[in-house]
Order: sequence, then structure tokens, then C-alpha cells
Amino acid sequence: ALQVSLTNAIDYFNNIYQFMRLSPGNYDLNYEVKSDDIKTTGGLVWRIYCAGSKDAIATGPALSASGPWIKTGFQFTVPEEGCTTQLLRLESLRNIVLDLKMTGRILYDGMTISQQ
Repeated sequence: ALQVSLTNAIDYFNNIYQFMRLSPGNYDLNYEVKSDDIKTTGGLVWRIYCAGSKDAIATGPALSASGPWIKTGFQFTVPEEGCTTQLLRLESLRNIVLDLKMTGRILYDGMTISQQ
């Protein structure tokens, strides 16, 4: 489980990440998420990158409002070449400082990655 608590954060958020070593192919990333008292103009998303690249190979659904536990996720493809290590990162949906003010609490649980 992962809990993220934000109190009037005004900065680009990308502090939570995990390196992975997945073989080339198609994958599903699934998880449960719950948010309390979220107030944001931008939101948070999970993104997957090939390590060393600035371009995401996949972006998950944005979280920008409070809500009960829901199951969600997204699909992604690890390319055949140039992507031996991947980076899964929770980050701000936008990078314009005026859009980044966030407050509230987000809980993630049951995160799984499975090959299709």
C-alpha cells in the first residue's frame, strides 16, 4: 500500500518511482485507488518510461478528485529495443506551476503488472 499526503503542495510532483526490468511485450498495470479531500487543478498520474527517456511509453488515468476505492489501470507496451529498464513514476499531470497546487490524501493498493 502507498499513501500520499499533500498539504498545499505547489511544485511538480514526481517523488515516487520504481525501476523495473520487464521483457519486451504488452502488459496490464492494475491497482486500487482512494482519494480524500483532494483539491487540485492538475492531478496525478502514473507514467511509465524507458529509463533515460523523457517521453512516456504510457500514462494512466488522471486522479484529480476525491472518491471511494476504485479499481483502475492501463495497458502499456515495452518496446523490442532500447528499453531494457523501465521507470514507473507517480507525477503531476501538468508541469505549469500555476496548475500544480495540490492538497489531500491518496491511497494506492494492490498494484500488479501482468503480461498479456
